[in-house]
Amino acid sequence: MTSALLHRTIYHTPKGRSEVKEKKASPRIFTPGPTISCFGIALITIIDYEFRMKAMSVRELLLGLWKIHILLHAGEEPVVGQWILRELREHGYEVSPGTLYPLLARMEESGWLESEREGPGIRARKQYRLTAHGRELLDQLRPLVRELCHEMH
Repeated sequence: MTSALLHRTIYHTPKGRSEVKEKKASPRIFTPGPTISCFGIALITIIDYEFRMKAMSVRELLLGLWKIHILLHAGEEPVVGQWILRELREHGYEVSPGTLYPLLARMEESGWLESEREGPGIRARKQYRLTAHGRELLDQLRPLVRELCHEMH
């Protein structure tokens, strides 16, 4: 039973009736929804929730790897978001712009990256480079990542 890959939407009509519509969902849907208490549907919702929680756990760990990857490349030369997306995809990571750009903004707010717009306007590309604080962090992470890679092989 592939119920973990079903997306349920509950519509409430003005007359107080509820309609449940199901469609196949992408495994990328990670946001846990409320548990539906109707008999027979609760089990499916719990399966969905457990699937999504496992996927969220994997994503949380991947965010750390993506950050290290970004720090590494931003330390070599200035990088732009589209290049980072291609680079991460070449390494097998499926990262959307909706995930990457907020991640870059958080890394900039944390003082690990700094950015500079390549032109005027809000739509101008930003180049990201490593800050001194980001370099210190990367220098601290290098031996830890090496040790972890050694342990995994």
